[in-house]
Amino acid sequence: MLAAGSLISVTSVTSAYADAQCSDLRVLRSRSATMPADMVFKVSDNAGARRFRIYWINYDGERLLHGELGAGQMFKVNTYLTHPWLVTVPQPAGDEVCETVLTPKSGIRTVHLQ
Repeated sequence: MLAAGSLISVTSVTSAYADAQCSDLRVLRSRSATMPADMVFKVSDNAGARRFRIYWINYDGERLLHGELGAGQMFKVNTYLTHPWLVTVPQPAGDEVCETVLTPKSGIRTVHLQ
């Protein structure tokens, strides 16, 4: 089960590519791999026991896990401007809650999770 979450802040350089909504997951897909970009996911030291899973949405619309982060951790990925990334929060029952769906921007995009 995926439901919308909250508590993120994003800093980046602007781009024509807009972020998606969690409700868009069924139709999201990565497109071309011609415009490189970097994304950095950082979890606040104040996140407590909260964990975040970082998924790349591939060309077939499938989620591919790239990492799980906890308080004070970070993950940098080399990606492309047309590749969506999903952040979820694992739940005790084994399901996940969709936190946000993001696309890279020109340059480096830093996503702060808490």
